[in-house]
Amino acid sequence: LLFVPFIDCCFLFQVDLQNAVQNSIEMENGSFNSQDETSVGSGPLSVAFGFVTRLASEIFARESGDDIDKNEDENRMAASKSTTVATNDSNAEKSVDVVMADEPADSDCLKHFDVLQCPPDHHYLENIAHGTGGRKWVKKVQQEWGILEKNLPDYIYVRVFEDRMDLMRAVIIGASGTPYQDGLFFFDFYLPPEFPQAPPSAYYHSGGLRVNPNLYVDGKVCLSLLNTWTGRGNEVWDPSSSSILQVLVSLQGLVLNEKPYFNEAGYEKQVGTVEGEKNALPYNENTYLLSVKSMLYILRRPPMNFEDFVKSHFCKRGHYILKACEAYLQGAVVGTLNDDACPTDTNKEYSCSMGFKLALGKILPRLITALKDIGADCSQYEHLGKTETAQES
Repeated sequence: LLFVPFIDCCFLFQVDLQNAVQNSIEMENGSFNSQDETSVGSGPLSVAFGFVTRLASEIFARESGDDIDKNEDENRMAASKSTTVATNDSNAEKSVDVVMADEPADSDCLKHFDVLQCPPDHHYLENIAHGTGGRKWVKKVQQEWGILEKNLPDYIYVRVFEDRMDLMRAVIIGASGTPYQDGLFFFDFYLPPEFPQAPPSAYYHSGGLRVNPNLYVDGKVCLSLLNTWTGRGNEVWDPSSSSILQVLVSLQGLVLNEKPYFNEAGYEKQVGTVEGEKNALPYNENTYLLSVKSMLYILRRPPMNFEDFVKSHFCKRGHYILKACEAYLQGAVVGTLNDDACPTDTNKEYSCSMGFKLALGKILPRLITALKDIGADCSQYEHLGKTETAQES
């Protein structure tokens, strides 16, 4: 199958700059939602967020005009396309000085942006033979660093490398209200010598799990903005205005979204239909199971330079991850929980399937053990580890 990246925009953006777009666009299958009271400000993040909302609106209009045309393997998927430069100010004309970190330290592990030494497990480590693009290339990369340092949303973290300016590593935290809630999704990036005339290359750390139609088991990231999927207009990379921030925001908002079912090739035709919404429910259930398995994989093999981050995240969110599992076992629809793992959908017409509950029950003992091993407080949900036995009896 081929897969399309810009179909479903039902995404709960968990960033400090969310509310400005709530209800600003209506896809056939829903709308953006926000979870706080702040609004989108100005600057590169606002521009990147505007790109996502505008792109969604354009695709919706185009699809309307065109008549709207399980993988469970346990071993193993932003500056605006406006006519102005991403920074939209004088910073675009000068390089950015970034303070280098001497050594990664525990106190630094929660920084949204940091400059470290390149880890030996980076997917594109061997691309050093290609070299870099000279002084202009360095200046552009420094500009990208400055944009990321000042404008990353709350649920995106980036590490760049002083000894390999052509490489980056990012992690996106799955948003509440999606089947990816509290998961960690890691991406490695490579900036070729042709950058920004050519887009960055991206690799997803899948752990052998196909959590999304746009994220392949082999690490391929299917996204028009990366020129790995067909697109037109502002869907594709534009050297004059596209940025890495825009790529990251697109991955968070358009790929790791509320209903990934509609990211499947051709399934966008079902957006807003009874059949489509019905099919999206079991798809979300399977996606959540894969997301939980992905958590186990990341806990076992955290990417280098993010070991402390992974431990801190799951220590902090372990309670809510288990709370979400309990809510789903009790019948809450997958992808309808808020940041505190409380159900937000009061519709009693749908409930999680028995097959999903049984499958989740089989995973829970391992999940609880893994969370306890890194220091998460699981005391309130120890009983979930016995769910499988109880259900089988």
